[in-house]
Amino acid sequence: SRFEAMGLPPSQMEQIRQMDASRNIRDKLAKDDMDNLLESYRDMSTWPDSFKQAASENCREGASDEELIEFGIDTVKHQFEIEGGHENKDNPSKSKTAMVLDKKFLFAIHTLLPPQQFANLPALKRDATLARYIYEEDDPEVKGRTSSSSLTKVLQKYREHIHSQWKVNPVQSDPDYRAYKRGVDERDDAFIIEEFCGMFFHPGIQKKLFVGNDNWTGVFHYWTFFQIVAIFYVNTGKAISNLVADGNLTMEVSYGSVLDLGKYIHTNASKRLNAGLPSSFSRMMLSNVPDYVGLLSTFTQLSPLLAKDSMVMPSTLRSNVLLNTGIFNSYDEYVSGTLAMTAEQSARLLRLRVLEEKPDVWNHWNRWGVDERPAQKNPIAFVEFKTWLHRLYMMCVLPPPRDITSSVAERCPNTVGLFLNTCKYCIDLGYPVHWITTILDQLLSSSYSNPLTTKALIANQSPSTAMVSKKPKRYNLSAFRLELENQLSLFMQNGLLPDTILSMTNVPVASEKMYHLKIKEMEYLARTGMKVQNLFNIGFLLQKETDDGYKKKEENPFLAMMIDAPTSQHGSKSLRYDLLRQGNRVGHLFSCAGYNAVTNVISFCMCEAIFEEYRDYFLSIVTTDSWHCVNHPAIRLCEASIIA
Repeated sequence: SRFEAMGLPPSQMEQIRQMDASRNIRDKLAKDDMDNLLESYRDMSTWPDSFKQAASENCREGASDEELIEFGIDTVKHQFEIEGGHENKDNPSKSKTAMVLDKKFLFAIHTLLPPQQFANLPALKRDATLARYIYEEDDPEVKGRTSSSSLTKVLQKYREHIHSQWKVNPVQSDPDYRAYKRGVDERDDAFIIEEFCGMFFHPGIQKKLFVGNDNWTGVFHYWTFFQIVAIFYVNTGKAISNLVADGNLTMEVSYGSVLDLGKYIHTNASKRLNAGLPSSFSRMMLSNVPDYVGLLSTFTQLSPLLAKDSMVMPSTLRSNVLLNTGIFNSYDEYVSGTLAMTAEQSARLLRLRVLEEKPDVWNHWNRWGVDERPAQKNPIAFVEFKTWLHRLYMMCVLPPPRDITSSVAERCPNTVGLFLNTCKYCIDLGYPVHWITTILDQLLSSSYSNPLTTKALIANQSPSTAMVSKKPKRYNLSAFRLELENQLSLFMQNGLLPDTILSMTNVPVASEKMYHLKIKEMEYLARTGMKVQNLFNIGFLLQKETDDGYKKKEENPFLAMMIDAPTSQHGSKSLRYDLLRQGNRVGHLFSCAGYNAVTNVISFCMCEAIFEEYRDYFLSIVTTDSWHCVNHPAIRLCEASIIA
C-alpha cells in the first residue's frame, strides 16, 4: 500500500492499526489519537530516513519542506481514514476499509452489528452475548486468537439466532440483493455508511454530525453502521411525535390485511366523515407492501381510494421494491410479474399510469396515478382485453418455477381469487359485463378435447415480461377448472360479482363452508425453512389416487422443475408439465388456501357440493415455486373439519 511504500517503521504502523481497531468502540479517543499523530509529523526531524527519501521521490520535484510535510501528513491521514482496518494475516488484501467489522458482519448476517450495550436489555441478551464474542474475535489484542475460523463460527451462531428468533425484513442495502443488480451503476459497498448518510441526511447535518468542515470524506468510519441508523431513526421518531403533539399530523391505526382497508373505508365513509377522517387520499405511500401482496392486488383494492386530481398535483399511489430488487432487469419485468402486462399497457387497460419519467426498481419511489386519457384516445378492443385476462389467469394458476433455496426470488402471490377480483374491478371501470362472462366461459370449458385457444403465452421463467404469440396457442386448463368454479360460486354467493354473470356462466351457487385440515409429519417444509418463505406458494392437489412420483426425492430436495421437460433430471415427474399437458387426469389444483406454518394446518373455503363430490379424493400439499407435492402421510379431503 501507499502507507507501507513510504517506509514507516513497524512500530508506527502498529500504532496506527491499534488506533484504527479501537475506533469502533472508542470513537472520540481514536480521533484524538489520529490528530496527535498527524501533528507529530509536522516536525521533519522525527521522520525516519526511509520516509524522508520516499516523500522526496513521490512529491513534486523541487518541493519545499512545507510541501513535503503536507505530503507526508496527507499520506499518513490517507492510510488512517481511507485504508483503515487492522491487518488481516489470512488475506493481506483485505486490509482496506471495506473489511472493517461492520462490513464483515453485514455481509455475513445481512443486518446491523449491535452495540455491546444491548446486554442491558433482557429481550436482546442473546444478541448482546453473540455481539461481544464477535468484537472479541475481531480484536487482534485478545489472547488466544489463532485464525479467522473462530470469527466465522461466531458469525454462524449469530446467523442461526437471526433465522430462529427474528422476523427478517430485507431492504435494498442487503448484500445479496445488490449482488444481483444489473443494468444500473454499481454502488460501492465498502462505504455503505457514507452512502446511507448521503441518502438520508441533509448535507448540512452531515458536516455538523461528523467533522464540522468541508473535508469529511472518510470520517464516517469513526461511527458504526448501527450508530448512524440509530441517529436517523431516533430523530425521525422525534419529528413525527412533534408533528402529532402540535396537531399537524393525525395517525390512524388499522389492524388486519391492507387489502381489506379499501373496502372498510368505503363502507364506513359517512362515519369517517363525522369523525373528521378522510375517505380518499391524495398520497398513498405503501413502502414495499406490493413486494408481498403483488402490485395488481394493491391496484384493485386500494387505487379506488385515490382522490380526484387537484389543480396543483395529481393524486398518487407510491411504492418501492425492497424484497428482491436486484433480480429484475427492468421495471416492466417487476410490473409484469403480477399485472401480466407492461407499465405502459397498464395506462390503457387499468387506467393507472406510472408517473416517473424513468421508472426503476431501484428508485426510492415509483408513483402511479389515475389516467383516463390513454383508453379514451386508443380504446381497448375485446381481443386485446381477452388476451390479457387469459395471460393473467394462466399466471395465477401456473406461476413459473423458482429456486426455493434462494433468498432472492420473485414472489408470485396471484390466485384465482385475485383474478376474479380483477374481473370485478374491470366491470367497475366500465368494461362490458358480457366481455367478462365470455372469458370466464372459455376458461371454465377448457378441457383436453376443448383446449383454450389464445395468443397469450405462459411464463416459464422468473422474472419475465408479458408475452404474446403471433399465432394462437392451445392450452388444456381443466386441472384448474374446479377451483375457478368453486371461487366463482363463492364470489356470487357473497355478492362480489353482478348477477348477470351467473346466467351466462351457468355456475351453480352452493352454500360455502370454511374447512381446516391438520397435516401431520410435514418434516420437509420445516427442514427447508418454509417458516420464513413465501406462503403464497402453498396450495393443494386433489387426486383419485396418490402419485408419489410428484414428491421430491429426499436426496435432491431443492431442485426446481421446469415445464419444458416431462421429468426432472433426478427422476421425479414434473407436476407443472403434467397438469398442463394432461389436465384433470392428473388432479385438481387449488391455490386459494391459508397455511399455518407453525401448526401445519391448511384452511380453505369450498362449496358443499364440491366437497361432497370429491370427499374421498386424496389431498396433497403442493408448493408452486418448486412445483412438487410435499412429503406427508396420505390424507383424504373428507378428513377436513368445518370451522365456519
